[in-house]
Amino acid sequence: MHTGYFDGATNPNPGELGLGACIVDHKGDEVIATSSYRPYGTNNEAEYLSLILLLKMAKKAGIKELECYGDSKLIINQVNGVFNVSEKFRPYHSEVLSLSSCFDSISFNWVKRDLNTRADALSKAGLSLKHCKNTSGPGNTQRSKSETCIANNPGMPIDDASTSNTGFLGIQPRNTGKVKVIPNGRSGLVIVENGNSYSLNLSTMQCTCCAFTTEKTCLHTVEAKKILRQSAKKVASLVR
Repeated sequence: MHTGYFDGATNPNPGELGLGACIVDHKGDEVIATSSYRPYGTNNEAEYLSLILLLKMAKKAGIKELECYGDSKLIINQVNGVFNVSEKFRPYHSEVLSLSSCFDSISFNWVKRDLNTRADALSKAGLSLKHCKNTSGPGNTQRSKSETCIANNPGMPIDDASTSNTGFLGIQPRNTGKVKVIPNGRSGLVIVENGNSYSLNLSTMQCTCCAFTTEKTCLHTVEAKKILRQSAKKVASLVR
């Protein structure tokens, strides 16, 4: 059984949308995390789109049993058939039900906002991707070139990252002017730069920043590779 979390952010409401979703396995390790951007919508549309993003991620990963958690009572109750679905949300609701049929077991559950901090952080990171060019997709949903997925990243909420242990290769939290680097699990970093937050997976060398999304490389990954090479040299010198 896998557990998925989703959240949406708006700036303002209605306004730009940030989508966030992540999936953890039965051990509690994060296996997939994603942030995405949409140019315009409401807070409830952001929540629905984030849930759809979560379900598509899980389907693509071949997950068959999924527990979904979100902090929007409206969305959870509509999907569970407790609340009526307004005309505006019916396309989103229909897509959720269609995707749900792909799973052997699935549930939708409400969770308090303070227990949904990882998805919240990912949705806010999605807002920072607004400078990436968008392309329109079919129907009422827009697909963004900025949409990216980070796999095999056992992360933690950005809000809690500063309390983590030494992180990957003993990298400690540090703040160098406008850039703050925080360990994020055993193989990841959170980079806070000019008010924007990005997730960097050191195992796959993938970053959620706009530059990496469009060019498949960025200053964050370049610097990370330098750190890894330096660390490898230190380890090699110790075993000689």
